[in-house]
Amino acid sequence: MLLPPSYIGTLLLGAILGSYLFGITTVQLFLYNSRFPKDLGVLKVLVVSPWLLQGVQIGFITASMYFYVTKHDSPLWLSVPYELTGVLVSALVQIFYTQRIRQLTDNIYITFILGTLIVSKLVNGTLVATALYFPMYFRKPLDAIAKAWMASDVSLDILIVLFLSLGLYRHRTGFQRTDVIINRLAWYALHTGLVTSTLCLANLIVYSVKGITASNNTLSIVTGGLYVVAMLANLHTRTRLGKMFRPDHSNAINLPTLVRGNRSTPSASGSNQDGSLPVSVGWERDVT
Repeated sequence: MLLPPSYIGTLLLGAILGSYLFGITTVQLFLYNSRFPKDLGVLKVLVVSPWLLQGVQIGFITASMYFYVTKHDSPLWLSVPYELTGVLVSALVQIFYTQRIRQLTDNIYITFILGTLIVSKLVNGTLVATALYFPMYFRKPLDAIAKAWMASDVSLDILIVLFLSLGLYRHRTGFQRTDVIINRLAWYALHTGLVTSTLCLANLIVYSVKGITASNNTLSIVTGGLYVVAMLANLHTRTRLGKMFRPDHSNAINLPTLVRGNRSTPSASGSNQDGSLPVSVGWERDVT
């Protein structure tokens, strides 16, 4: 099937930007594995999986453009995998944040709401990707399905930022250093969440106004890459916070302990003269 030049043009732009973001996430992932070797295996799998899918997505986009340049044709079936991998990448990152929110809030209802939206987004996104290959079966309901998919992405990003911020502020202790760290984590969550939610909203607006256009390709590809960048940047905040607030490893409290609700009062020897409390911000395995 011969795709229109505008489609291939935006696909090329998306591939260039996506490859750039993939390079950034590759460096981030290497540094993550070097700096945090004690992180749980489940977390590492959840971090590596979106990166691998991002690479697969770039591979399919490159293959699509190769066919177009060499044979003046681009098989439509190549569009399905790169659209589907984009859906999976964002879903895995949102699962990562949902797990963080579950640890922070310990609220089953919030987890259920976010989990339901993720499942809905996966189903609708898969249907939209499949509709590219079987358009004859999706002409009428595709519009509603596509809008539901994009709207669920926007809703998820906004809710994740909201619940992360509320969950973090719930664990303010009154100690200056601890509260500064919590404020910084909430600030990082807000800004990284705003980037992805803004792009998802732009994608929804473009589709609602003009329908499926070539611009949706670029926005979808870039958004998927930014999800992975945001997740890894969130994990790397530990390095900066550790340098700012932990001059040594003594008297340190592990943040997951704080997140799980352990608010035990430190002894006099464990607190600073100003009443602040050194806090370790690692997500390492608990050592018993």
